[in-house]
Amino acid sequence: MQATLDLPRPTAWQEAVLAVPREWDLALFGGKGSGKSEVVKWLVARDAREFGNGFNGIYVRLTHGAAMEFALSAAEFFRRIFGDGMRVSLQAPQRFTFPGGGMLVVDQLGTAGDYQKYMGKSLSCAFCDELGEHRDMMLVDKLRASLRSARAIPTRMVLIGNPGGPNHATLNKRFIVGTTPWQVTVDRVTCRPFVWCPSTYRDNPHLGPEYEAQLRAAYAHDPEGLKAARDGSWAIDRGGYFASVLEESRVMVDPWPEWPQPKSRRHYPFQASLAMDWGSSAPCVVYLVARSPGGEAFGRYFSRDSLILVDELSTHIGDDYNTGAGFTVPQVGARIRDLCKRWGFDQPLEGAADDAIFAKTGSASGSIADEFRMAGVRWHPARKLGRVQGWQRMKTLLSQASRPDVPGLHVSRICEGWWATVPSLQRCPRNPEDVDSRGPDHHGDSCRYAITGGAHEVRFVPLSGTPG
Repeated sequence: MQATLDLPRPTAWQEAVLAVPREWDLALFGGKGSGKSEVVKWLVARDAREFGNGFNGIYVRLTHGAAMEFALSAAEFFRRIFGDGMRVSLQAPQRFTFPGGGMLVVDQLGTAGDYQKYMGKSLSCAFCDELGEHRDMMLVDKLRASLRSARAIPTRMVLIGNPGGPNHATLNKRFIVGTTPWQVTVDRVTCRPFVWCPSTYRDNPHLGPEYEAQLRAAYAHDPEGLKAARDGSWAIDRGGYFASVLEESRVMVDPWPEWPQPKSRRHYPFQASLAMDWGSSAPCVVYLVARSPGGEAFGRYFSRDSLILVDELSTHIGDDYNTGAGFTVPQVGARIRDLCKRWGFDQPLEGAADDAIFAKTGSASGSIADEFRMAGVRWHPARKLGRVQGWQRMKTLLSQASRPDVPGLHVSRICEGWWATVPSLQRCPRNPEDVDSRGPDHHGDSCRYAITGGAHEVRFVPLSGTPG
């Protein structure tokens, strides 16, 4: 697209984005300062000119303040493109009406109420920015229901964000892992074709070396954050809260082929229990936890009282680790019974769970724990230990994994949800000693309850039998 009046030309990276066929969605995921939000303005201006009143777009950010920031800069940009023929309303939601009759609305999308405003609308394009700051992709994916055009105009979703943040794990698995930049890929969740267009500040000729110096200063105490911001790196799975203690070579164990048979009990006298973080709209996560008496098992030595997360039950949806399938207690209870039977237990194991399920509210049976008891699964409150203290204990055990003299925490490779989320959990912006609860922390919470449950509250039973 040619620049107009005194506007600069699009950068080479922005020209490449503009060249992607409109039939394909765009995944503009990269580092800071690369011009991702700026290319949105070029995309809007081009389509508003070409499609006239057939262009009906929406640009959303998580908060009203962030949306307003974009609207103010876009107003100046569009005036220089379209002159006095464009009408602007900066009352929330901000609205741009272009000379040919096309329209762009700038709004926030942070709650279900925000989404409700666009049910039944007909949009030709949706631009969703700052996706790394969202908790999940639920509202963004629902917005696709409004992508429809009465004319032969291709509809598309443009997704924009930086690595890191609460939504990092979901975006990474869904749009980055296994994707070749600048080649069309099909989203496993929506079955929509998309093109990942990576970028860094180096793709923006308007920023010089001084910008990298600013980034280095901003992330002086966060090398993983610097990789994300400067290099657009999504390979920060070992970053964040557990960066200093989580080494895959020490913590990860291969899947156990079977529980020790009764004849080998004296050689493998491990014991087992469960741990659970309850959720319905959020995921429910259950771990089968083994405790070591000290000794070798399956070719590896585990020091006394080490904990091993052997298997995982998680009700998250697809690649979205912050959204649950909405299962009821009886449905989850049945899955827990099946999990235990697969590993040779005729009766469900007992386990530790969050105190909240013992509250005598929100259940006709008295409490959620009472409902589970009726479903055949018995839970005990996790030991009274603060959230921060629990995370610190988890860090200690991870740091001690594979040491012969002190207990550690090990996690089986088949616990996919744990490995997809826990290594990339970020620090809470308000309390660096805590985990950012906006992110997918449900697998971490269940692990924390396995640690704080302890042998005093939870009855560990000997392992026996063979998984089905």
